[in-house]
Formats: sequence, C-alpha cells, structure tokens
Amino acid sequence: MKDQINAIVVRGDIQDSVSNSELEGVEIETFIENLPGYTEQNLTLTFMIYFLFIISSVIVAIFLYVLTVQKISMFGLMKAQGISNLYLAKSVIAQTFILAFLGVFVGFILTLITGKFLPSEVPVSFDIVTMILYGVIIIIVAILGAVFSVFTIFKIDPLKAIGG
Repeated sequence: MKDQINAIVVRGDIQDSVSNSELEGVEIETFIENLPGYTEQNLTLTFMIYFLFIISSVIVAIFLYVLTVQKISMFGLMKAQGISNLYLAKSVIAQTFILAFLGVFVGFILTLITGKFLPSEVPVSFDIVTMILYGVIIIIVAILGAVFSVFTIFKIDPLKAIGG
C-alpha cells in the first residue's frame, strides 16, 4: 500500500510552498473552521459561555439588591439624620464599583495563575482583551444592579424603616 499524504503544514506564504498543481493551499484557520462539527461545537460552547455570563450577572444584581434590603433600617436612620438620597446613592454605587472591581481583578489574577499551573495537555488559552472586556461588562452590570438598589433606597420612609 502506497503512503498517502493528507496535509502539509507550512509556515510562511502558502503560495511559495505549493508548487504542485494537485495541491491546494489553505490557511490553518480556514482548515480548522471547515472541520466537520467545529462550527457547531464552537457555537454551543459560545452559547454556554454567554448564558453563564447572563446568569452570573443576574446573581450579582440580586446579591446587591439583597444587601440593600438588609440595610433598610440603616438607610432609614441615615435619612432621618438628614443624609440626602443623592449622597446615599453615590455611596452605594461607589461601594458597588469597588466591590465589583476587586472581584473582577482577583478573578483575573487567579485565572492567569491557574493557567500557569495547568499541564500542557490541557488545551486552554486566554484572550486577555476578551477577559478585560468581560470584566468591564461585569462591573457595569454590577453598577446597574446597584442602581436598582438605589431606587429602593429612594423609597425608604425613615419612620417605617426605623420601626416607628
């Protein structure tokens, strides 16, 4: 049985390497994208990532809302002392930003550290730009969750919140 060659991988310009008319030059990215099932598998994984991203965003927003509800009596007391809604809103949003930024930063660092300890057999790569983009989106979603909490703070009646 005669040996057959299915592919030749070439670094550099494909046209310089393909001299035989029976050979077809294809970019590596094009070859990978045309593998059977690659596009479908990639779409499934991308959908899973975005769905988990949405779930985590909702969880962060709910967490921030629950934190606000737990502090209703404190916010009522602060309002009774004359602290303005605007000051309370700025404080909640600033605290949320700090909390979200620290969480994203620690997660980013731990992800990079984990990537360094993974064996070479594990096919994983990190796109730093995408990670930063997703981190910024998580921070924005957390701040939007804080804005919903701010609306709750605006509705607090100091007398009811204190228990009077």
